[in-house]
Amino acid sequence: MLLFELVYTSTARSEPVEIDILSIQNKLKMLYLKRSLTGCLILHNCKFVGILEGKEKYVREQFLKIKKDNFFEVVKPHASGSIAQRCFEKWNMVFQISDSDVINNANEQLFRHNLIGLSQFAIKPTYPSRIFWHKVRELLEEG
Repeated sequence: MLLFELVYTSTARSEPVEIDILSIQNKLKMLYLKRSLTGCLILHNCKFVGILEGKEKYVREQFLKIKKDNFFEVVKPHASGSIAQRCFEKWNMVFQISDSDVINNANEQLFRHNLIGLSQFAIKPTYPSRIFWHKVRELLEEG
């Protein structure tokens, strides 16, 4: 069965706080279990890079919900297409990387550095997966 993937970026209207992130994470976890969606969502400096995988109908429905969500100021699709298998089946849906003073924390810097490295070496079997990792690297290197 062919699946579908969609890569998008979005910008929050204001700086997300921990409760916002936990709320997004909980909503996504329940929805994705119910609809069998997988993917990854990276947050840095109020900007998100996301990739959704699953049945095309459910991926497109979820993307429309994201576009209509007042939490976001801008939501922009970048690439989509059919896939034979999931790349992000075991990934969490939300990673938070703060742009606060905590960025000086060695653990956070190491995590950011490792994620940039992962963006270079991750398997990218499709055009949308290549765009996703390019956007992740772009996001993390801008701040």
